[in-house]
Amino acid sequence: MSFAKILIGSHCKKSISDYLNAIQDKDGTILKKRITDKQTGVSYEPVGHILDTKKDFIVQAFNDEYLKFQNRNKKIIPGQIIIYSRTPKYTM
Repeated sequence: MSFAKILIGSHCKKSISDYLNAIQDKDGTILKKRITDKQTGVSYEPVGHILDTKKDFIVQAFNDEYLKFQNRNKKIIPGQIIIYSRTPKYTM
């Protein structure tokens, strides 16, 4: 089994904060709590967006491995494969 390393520079404060403060929800997704700014009245989700972007990149970069991971507990009928897609496949 091979592993990939992702390095995040110490100057990427928002990215580091997002990774440290993101919480997994009970369904396996990122828990994104909505808060409201008391001064402006605007509501927003302060955590989880940068982590979402990283996950989407990994799904695209390692698509074959992701499909195997997604189908690890599914019974595959010969000649049929179950495919789940998190994001559309883009070509560059």
